[in-house]
Amino acid sequence: KIENIIPDHVEALTLKLKEMGVKFELGKDYIVVNKTDNLKPVKIKTQGYPGFATDLQQPITTLLTQCDGESILEETIYENRFQNVPYLNEMGANIEIDKRKLIINGPTKLVGKNVSATDLRAGACLVIAGLMANGTTTIDNVEHILRGYSSIVEKLTHVGAKIELLWV
Repeated sequence: KIENIIPDHVEALTLKLKEMGVKFELGKDYIVVNKTDNLKPVKIKTQGYPGFATDLQQPITTLLTQCDGESILEETIYENRFQNVPYLNEMGANIEIDKRKLIINGPTKLVGKNVSATDLRAGACLVIAGLMANGTTTIDNVEHILRGYSSIVEKLTHVGAKIELLWV
């Protein structure tokens, strides 16, 4: 359950989740998301508000690796927002880059690897991938993630994630 949301502000996301077949309940100021199997592939194109936010593009890429079939994700706002893709592919994803589009074939089983957060959103993508993967995922350049997501380790640990912060 994620509280203190404004459903109208995340409508583009919830519409895509619904299209994918994700089981969720949307309340006045919260969303409850349930585990869902057999996700359907979708096409997503980033746009300015109220369209699909470019900030969600990298994190949702990981979810799209679990859809049954081919999903297309087109980034129309920022160039160079696909630095997370090689790491996802190393983890077992099947993603091709075609200019400003990703072609994501799934579902794929992800396995833990050593990866690097090249920026904040790529870091979020890799955290999600690590949580979904079999084995251990180690993320370098974690400062990107920690600076952008307040208390992320504590919040994810609170819902059952096994995360350890290592400092060298």
